[in-house]
Amino acid sequence: MNRDGRDAAAGAAGGLVAGAVLSGIMLLLERSSGKPSDLLQAERRGARELDMPHRPVRAVSSDAGEQATVHAGHLLLSAALGSGLGVIRRGLGTTAPKAGLLLGLGFYPIAFGLLGPALGLTRAPWRDRPGKVGQNILMHAVFGAVTGFVADRIERRR
Repeated sequence: MNRDGRDAAAGAAGGLVAGAVLSGIMLLLERSSGKPSDLLQAERRGARELDMPHRPVRAVSSDAGEQATVHAGHLLLSAALGSGLGVIRRGLGTTAPKAGLLLGLGFYPIAFGLLGPALGLTRAPWRDRPGKVGQNILMHAVFGAVTGFVADRIERRR
């Protein structure tokens, strides 16, 4: 496998691990707050937009199938996003952990400030509580840092 392929695979693995960490955090927050996670609400909004069967967006209850679907999609997106880490790292001439942090922080405004609101999946950050925006930024920073850290460890083992 060439360098680009190895970097993409390491980044995808890092993204998968980071996505699993964030999915776990979201599940814990959902259980402790009694409110559906942003991820679950976005999935329900998407289903509503596509005229697919879904629970009400703010409904607290969810079953294992709904949770599995939501988090499987989150893991796939995380791996796909992580696969671009090598391009960012080499393009900026920086380490994988720093590039990962930039990846996570750069993804937040694109996903929550542009695509999510445009597709009707998320509320625009400027319409959300400052604490919620801060939580989302922190979660994406954690995603990027974990992605970069795991990718760096994989790259060093080669």
